[in-house]
Amino acid sequence: MGWIKGFVGISLIEYPGEVSAAVFTGGCPFRCPFCHNKELVIDPASLPDFDEEDILARLKKRAGFCDGVVISGGEPLMYPGLEVFIRRLKEMGLLVKLDTNGYFPEQLDRLIQAKLLNFVSMDLKTSVKKYRTAAGVHVDWWRIEHALTLLNKSTVDHEFRTTLVPGLVTLNDIPEMAMILGHEAKWVLQQFRSQCTLDPSYADIIPYSDIEITALLHLAQSLKSNVTARLDFDPAQRQFNQKVVTISA
Repeated sequence: MGWIKGFVGISLIEYPGEVSAAVFTGGCPFRCPFCHNKELVIDPASLPDFDEEDILARLKKRAGFCDGVVISGGEPLMYPGLEVFIRRLKEMGLLVKLDTNGYFPEQLDRLIQAKLLNFVSMDLKTSVKKYRTAAGVHVDWWRIEHALTLLNKSTVDHEFRTTLVPGLVTLNDIPEMAMILGHEAKWVLQQFRSQCTLDPSYADIIPYSDIEITALLHLAQSLKSNVTARLDFDPAQRQFNQKVVTISA
């Protein structure tokens, strides 16, 4: 079974400020109940394989138009061949953005030290005590903490993102999460949508209203700098409706 399970040739929304392609990997150590990529996570073998050489050839044809490549999943850091693949992207002059859950800090550190990453988006799903529920499996917290520290100490542009799932992320969780991230780290709060979730029961959860998200955002901004919210995210289409909100505390 191949490790690349999806490819988008051109996207304006996967990489902030850049025109990018996107590669999606199969498999993940987590089973987040609110995940919208459930086939990638639980049954990647059911999805077609994308040939690595073919993707590289397509990207070469887009030289001069496509600025970079987003590598998402699933969890890309699971794959031993990822570093070689990224090196080939960099040889083509492409920027590389990595989306990760942070569970493989050693692999992340290797890519950072090799200067192979231009941007990293890492999940911070909830407060520590709720991580087991949010991830759907037992979580060794030190792995998440280590990855977070690596990014905050690095010179790689990065953000931490949290999906605002009612019950999993509440006003009571925000202070601990803000403390975990530290004052300067960029934190993006994004809307939860209940369609096509890995756990079907999450389809019954009513997403936070804009007013409720604003309350969560105001609290976060009162505790740390550099917090924004992205609203109206449609995961079925992997598309933000360009509604980015930044509210001063």
